[in-house]
Amino acid sequence: MKKNILILILFFISFTSLFADTFVINQAKPYNKFEMSYFKDENLNLSINQIVNQEFKEITKNNFNLGYHKGSIWFKFDVKNSTDFEKFILTLNETFYETANLYYEKKGKIEQLSNSLFTLIDQREVKSNHLAFSINLPKEENKTIYLELKGKYAYFGKVEIFEENFFYSKQNVGINIFFTFILGMVVVFMFFTFFLYSKTKEKIYLYYLIYSIFLVVYFSNICGLMVFLNLQKYIYDFQLTASFMVGFLILFSKEYLQTKKYLKNPKKDIAWVAVAGPLSNFIMAFIWTIILSISLILSAYTDLALIDGIKVMSQLGIVINTSFMILNLIPILPLDGGRILGQFLPFPLSQKYQATEQYGSFIVMGLALLGILGFVMKPFVMFFNGLFLSFMSLIVSIF
Repeated sequence: MKKNILILILFFISFTSLFADTFVINQAKPYNKFEMSYFKDENLNLSINQIVNQEFKEITKNNFNLGYHKGSIWFKFDVKNSTDFEKFILTLNETFYETANLYYEKKGKIEQLSNSLFTLIDQREVKSNHLAFSINLPKEENKTIYLELKGKYAYFGKVEIFEENFFYSKQNVGINIFFTFILGMVVVFMFFTFFLYSKTKEKIYLYYLIYSIFLVVYFSNICGLMVFLNLQKYIYDFQLTASFMVGFLILFSKEYLQTKKYLKNPKKDIAWVAVAGPLSNFIMAFIWTIILSISLILSAYTDLALIDGIKVMSQLGIVINTSFMILNLIPILPLDGGRILGQFLPFPLSQKYQATEQYGSFIVMGLALLGILGFVMKPFVMFFNGLFLSFMSLIVSIF
């Protein structure tokens, strides 16, 4: 008899764990530690009326990481407001979702709030680079909230709820100050580098200056800051700046290191240097993946805005290094892939191939401008990004 009771208790515990608990808002502080259930819509054909009848079996934290998925993902969670406030802001810290719809019951009807990667800042109810929604939660009432997300990349991010005044006075301001500080530092270095180039006319400063310009554009793009300039519709075009950024970083590195000058056995040593380049990028991307994993784990225990900054920088580090690695392996001189190819060519052909190096940088830039470089690199970059993010998902799931 006792054994049967124990089995029933264990069954009840395991059954109830399939559903996310209702979390209670009882202070004005941010709410960033709760559970959500989720449902994967493989065919993108379910409406909110159909979704409410679906069984949400799987559970994740509000700081979620669900990997790649071809369809859309619906999240569901219950919330109860036990404060004296009724107006709240729900935010999603990642900006790259092409569809972000929030549904909840309001005055007996289903209220739909829409936001997305391409929504203009003037059309956003909450003026933020993050995907944010203004929701009304009457005191002592339970509300079920549904969040529909669809994007081209891995599904990860952090859902948080803030009391409206707290969001506008502290959280949103803190985030903008952080991004302004980072971008401000880069801009200061840009002006300093321009001053050095204007005085010395050395190419190394010009390469670094152009690299910094593309870095600012790319960083602003992935952080969602382009929304303030109403340029987010060009977000995928701006991703090409990674190719230019990496290209000028290569030119800067080669000018700074002057590898040919210090190599004792140029043909053999250049081959090793060429292999070391992509390998070092792979290692750096792996290290940034570890840092991103740690920051995702820590974000579940702390509200520091610095953690969000580290996550942004980690994602930037992964993308830059995987892009750098793939670009470097393209068999066009002066890229490392060209160096490696040159070691396997017969001597007469190798000599003719080496002669193309003076035009190589212009060829790479031309391919980038025509979109050919991005087209060729994209599947390989996506593959390695997916590889690193899958590894990150494994680490986060352990903790």
